[in-house]
Amino acid sequence: MDLLVFLSSHEGTVVSRDEIIQAVWDGRFISESTLTRTVADLRRTLGDDARKSEYIETIAKRGYRLVARVSSITDSSTGITAAIEASATSHDQMQPSLVVLPFANFGPTDDRYFCEGLTEEIINGLTQLPGLRVISRTSAFAAHSQGGDISAIGSRLGVTHAIEGSVRRSGDRIRVTAQLIETEGQSHLWSERFDRAFADVFVIQDEIADAIARRLDLTLGAGRRRAAAPTSDMDAYRSFQEGRHHFLKGTHESLERARRCFTEAIGRDPNFAVAHDALAELFWYLGFYGMMVPKEAFTAAVWECLRALEIDDQLAEAHGLLAMLRKELDYDWPEVDREFARAMELDSQSPVVRFRRALCGLMPHGRAAEAAAELERVVDTDPLSVVVRWWLGSMYWFSGQTSRLHEQAERMLEIDPTHPSSHMMLGTSLFAQGKLGEAVISYEKAAELGGHLPWLLGWLGLACAAAGDRDRAAALRDTLVAMSVTTYVPPFSIAGIVLGLGDLDDAFRWMERAADARDPLVVPILCYPFLDPIRGDDRYRALLATLKLTETISVRSSN
Repeated sequence: MDLLVFLSSHEGTVVSRDEIIQAVWDGRFISESTLTRTVADLRRTLGDDARKSEYIETIAKRGYRLVARVSSITDSSTGITAAIEASATSHDQMQPSLVVLPFANFGPTDDRYFCEGLTEEIINGLTQLPGLRVISRTSAFAAHSQGGDISAIGSRLGVTHAIEGSVRRSGDRIRVTAQLIETEGQSHLWSERFDRAFADVFVIQDEIADAIARRLDLTLGAGRRRAAAPTSDMDAYRSFQEGRHHFLKGTHESLERARRCFTEAIGRDPNFAVAHDALAELFWYLGFYGMMVPKEAFTAAVWECLRALEIDDQLAEAHGLLAMLRKELDYDWPEVDREFARAMELDSQSPVVRFRRALCGLMPHGRAAEAAAELERVVDTDPLSVVVRWWLGSMYWFSGQTSRLHEQAERMLEIDPTHPSSHMMLGTSLFAQGKLGEAVISYEKAAELGGHLPWLLGWLGLACAAAGDRDRAAALRDTLVAMSVTTYVPPFSIAGIVLGLGDLDDAFRWMERAADARDPLVVPILCYPFLDPIRGDDRYRALLATLKLTETISVRSSN
């Protein structure tokens, strides 16, 4: 309401993002996606369409403008006045937001894995609280590693509160201390120490979430699922937590260590549902990024995921993962929708569920703008995640939002200039703007930082072909074809280069192989802008039929 009133007072005038934040949020620090999401929410309420707006127009690189006519109401306006006054009253009470910083380990060195896991579990528990914005693990750990006091971290993440604590384990006993801090003034609002048996750590996690909810005056909600002990074998739990540590690093070596840890945890406790789920996610990761033959990886992942849900059908994120796997293996879209519906029913607040739904429930059907709106919500809780921003930038590319795409690329480079995805996103932005020579340079940097993985070389080859460097594009094609004889190479990576070189027959052959091999890169076929010239080809429609997708009219904005 505050945003609508402010725009109404500037009818027909372009107002910058900074002006809006100053007026509507009193200059408080908010993440860039918060404003975007608020505008999107207002548009939905008004029944507006950002691509052909009748109410709120986006002015690229400048701000927003109310294009609807504003009339003054002098009679029967009591209800409207009351609504505005109510909004102004609630505006002074900023929605609580929270970051859980990594708990310090005061016990044995190997307990660092456990401390990281405890922090993550507390984050997961707090995420279920309605009305509380909780920063995801990736951004919480990244902000902590960048240093600074609580106030600086709070400003960096745009949160009102922080939790920090410590863990000390001695034998079968554990001591956990936790404290809630108001970030702006760094005042301590609550602290407590828990001295328990090590096996009671799961109860401690829940008690901390309850205490925070009470202190922030939040409603726990009758539907909130209480944390249950995932295993009674604490050695299995330690192996699981070590596996999570290695999995999140994402390298070949760390993923192999994570697989051993998850397998060991399951070996000690075959009914450890979340360990099965973690192993399933690891197999999906290996298949999606081409580190393992996708069909083999996704098949192994399905079995682990089904086992997790057989043990505990209430795991929302496991249902979301199963939906992804139904997409990868079977192109079974009704089953994908059913699993996502179940996941959202169990935990609609989960950023992981929303992230997976955007990628696999919306984007494959050409609904990239909707997927972008969903990912904007995820970025709001994980602002320092390069991976999430990479996908958000991709959705902006798919939906023709080139100015927002470039903003994401610049933000990613600020967050991590050494990450291959940051340079790949910059290359994609330049590619979308027609700056093909500069795009090639960025894709080269991405390939260098990413160890020249085949899928990165594929995008480089496509850019070279578009830029007119046919010899280099052909050389990259030949390199990938030769590699495919002895190792897995995503067929769509070769298809993109061949298409850029103008060989449609060979391009369609490689795309058909991609569909048969379950190469995930072929799934956004409805969204890729560079495929627009071939959408009238009968072979393209046959490929859609193989993927069980329905042809849509793609409408991309021009901003």
